[in-house]
Amino acid sequence: MFGWNKKSKTLNEKEKNQAIVNGAREAVASLGDLMEQFPTAFLDTSKLPLPKADMKTALKIVWITAPNDQMRNHVEVGFVLLSHFQDGIGDKPLKLQLPDVADLKKDADKHLAVMDRWLLVEKKSQAEMTVLSEEFKQFKKQQSTK
Repeated sequence: MFGWNKKSKTLNEKEKNQAIVNGAREAVASLGDLMEQFPTAFLDTSKLPLPKADMKTALKIVWITAPNDQMRNHVEVGFVLLSHFQDGIGDKPLKLQLPDVADLKKDADKHLAVMDRWLLVEKKSQAEMTVLSEEFKQFKKQQSTK
């Protein structure tokens, strides 16, 4: 009805979109910090800045708005490495660390149990990594047709 009202609504949409992009960037930056801090560990999904499904959306938003291919490559790696976040890990990161010989002799069962748990999580993570990789390939394909 009024021209000014339409302009104001457009501005609000732009502000909403920018807020979404900014929130996605913050979440992805937090994810990057976690991945730098624990590059080879498995972490509980509760440690993600957002629920995993929302984190995937945030990564896609950041990929779309990335200023260059190098940033897009980093985002794609982050997307696939979401597989390192699994339910049931708990508060402590799950790392595979080889004990020294004396410690291994003292408590071999404990170390074998940790290794067994790590191998189970690794298997689940690898399967998810394959799915995530394919999902991101499909996403990129969709983006190239737009």
